[in-house]
Amino acid sequence: MSFYPSARFRRSITAPRFLERLKKSQTVVGGPFKGMRYDGEAVFGASTPKIIGVYELEIAPFLVKWSAICFGRIINVGAGEGYYAVGCAVLWPQAAVTALESSEEGRTLLARNVELNGLRSRVKIMGHCEQEQFRAAIGNGQTSLVIVDVEGAEGELLNPKTVPGLANAHIIVEIHDFIDERLGEIVSSRLKSSHIVEEVRTRARTFWDFHEPRALWRRLWLLPYLKQYADELRPGPMRWLCCTPINSQANVVGRATTANGRSTLSAQRKVFARKFAPGLLRPFSGMNISVRFGEIAQTVLSRWPISAQPAKPIANFCYLTISDRAHWLMLRESLFSLFHSWSSLPKITAVSDGSWSAEEFAEVFAWWPGPLTVLTRQEVCTAASSAGFRELADYARQSPYGLKLAAIVTQARKQPVLFVDADILWFKNPASVLGDPTLWDKPRALRENNCHQRREMAPRHCPQVLEPPFVNSGIVTLHGELMAPEILRSMVHDALTDPHDSRCEQTIIAVAIKLGGEFFPEQLSLVEFDDVHRFRSRNMNDGSYCSRHYVNWMRHVLYRDALKLRLQPGGLESQRRIRQDA
Repeated sequence: MSFYPSARFRRSITAPRFLERLKKSQTVVGGPFKGMRYDGEAVFGASTPKIIGVYELEIAPFLVKWSAICFGRIINVGAGEGYYAVGCAVLWPQAAVTALESSEEGRTLLARNVELNGLRSRVKIMGHCEQEQFRAAIGNGQTSLVIVDVEGAEGELLNPKTVPGLANAHIIVEIHDFIDERLGEIVSSRLKSSHIVEEVRTRARTFWDFHEPRALWRRLWLLPYLKQYADELRPGPMRWLCCTPINSQANVVGRATTANGRSTLSAQRKVFARKFAPGLLRPFSGMNISVRFGEIAQTVLSRWPISAQPAKPIANFCYLTISDRAHWLMLRESLFSLFHSWSSLPKITAVSDGSWSAEEFAEVFAWWPGPLTVLTRQEVCTAASSAGFRELADYARQSPYGLKLAAIVTQARKQPVLFVDADILWFKNPASVLGDPTLWDKPRALRENNCHQRREMAPRHCPQVLEPPFVNSGIVTLHGELMAPEILRSMVHDALTDPHDSRCEQTIIAVAIKLGGEFFPEQLSLVEFDDVHRFRSRNMNDGSYCSRHYVNWMRHVLYRDALKLRLQPGGLESQRRIRQDA
């Protein structure tokens, strides 16, 4: 008779081992500070909820919402070992952080976590918080975030009469009712004239709050232990006041985004509604097997909305893209792949071709945790005319290809721009390949083996365009002028004879690259089509390429690969980091 341990016994052995691996990695695996390095020791309460990413999840939506705001100062009073001070320094890489902690033990652990994340130059550690120090740290408050956890002293500290900068600052304060029941009312009454004060209370953790283990069945199996590990060892139910300045325009946008976030799931289902074709399941219908799988994947994705994602640091360049309403699903999957493979998020600017409005876009893409801007066709045309390119403005009015070119030309004159077509998926962080955005003064584009330039147009401006390597304009970086203005005007004039020929726009960008630009390294993006009809497409998870460009006859492969990405809970890049740490 063989002995086989019960499931309960095996779980009691597996759960502590799993927790030990997470602690050994010293990396937060969920929540708004996902990816932050954490030493694993806490001054008060438990450290385990912080490692597994469920600590004070009640206030996480506010941190995610405010992550789009460019805070210059972050003040954490009662910083403890630095979970919030260090986490906010990671979340807002441009901010100077002041961490005030009265206990010597706390300051020691805080310094250790600062060092672990390489933030010594940005996080200032101080002792007991005096009124003068607090007032100086906040300044006028217009770009300040204040996080307060001072065990009952919040009533003395948070007074706009003695600290005027509080009236303009974003504030999160933990209320300790078990010390004084009047604290919440006192703080709220002082701030309600200058802030929108929202109260959140502690709640029980659920299955969907946990991000590890990555396998859903294993997470469900360990759920009883995960809930035990999520215990924050509090004396009772707690609450926070999250205060948004009324006069902050940036936060009006943030509140709108949050409101849209609550309805974004239903908005996505409505916009992407797609009837399932029973013929896809018929084995002898004559449809190519690769196309069949792509159609099934597209149907699944159209019914699978994306929920709000946690914030990440914001990169200092613009990610420019263009799409009509018919390709929103493709754009959504492209941005989702970007979110899970990039360590910092660019500022997204989407150009509308006129088939959709900014309000519709904001509702469907409210899951995106970073800044989102919409440019209308009229705005792009006006910018082109103001820059002295009237022909380019006419080209933009007449075709989407002209609109793409005009958006690149006008936006790159203002800021570093990474233009990316909507039919590109990301599999790896491209930061090292793209380089420093301040050095994008020359146009760069992808190379490919096929010529998609207009042969009648190219010889008049740059015959080398028709010689390999050929140019693919699916990804373009630029900060400055695309080419000499007189050459651009001449080429756009030629393109206006047939504005709906996509080869004209390809030829203009190809001439810019051949005359004074550069090609990206090949590992930035795969531009090959040899697996378009295969039963199994290429494995893009091997790290050879940062992205792949799925041109129009490969869209079914895009949806197949997008579905594979969606079925990987943590995203490719985060999974690689966890494996490396382990």
